[in-house]
Amino acid sequence: MYEVFLAQGAIIDKVYFCPFHPEHGIGHYKIDSPYRKPAPGMIYQAAQEFDVDLAKSVLVGDKESDIQAGIAAGVGCNVLYNSSGLRDAVDTAASAVVNTLNDINGFLGRYQTTCAGK
Repeated sequence: MYEVFLAQGAIIDKVYFCPFHPEHGIGHYKIDSPYRKPAPGMIYQAAQEFDVDLAKSVLVGDKESDIQAGIAAGVGCNVLYNSSGLRDAVDTAASAVVNTLNDINGFLGRYQTTCAGK
């Protein structure tokens, strides 16, 4: 994953994941965790580790649970990456929907007018 993003000019400092699941977890992994999306635990952890101002941040996710976690954490702007590329309307709570990774750069250029004041 690092290499894919790096090839597009995006550097990833750290990857977070939650191994727990309340129904499908095995053994001690079968729990409801505050780190499992749509809970905001991983976002809070990253914000603390990297001193991130969540209200001034942009979250890009490819699932609605990512967007819900961003909203729960107080992320200022939540963008859904619609990887299917379908131009049909997407039912989402996201601030915006983009269809390609390149669209994200264009969106970030418009960020102030799209997400400011939310």
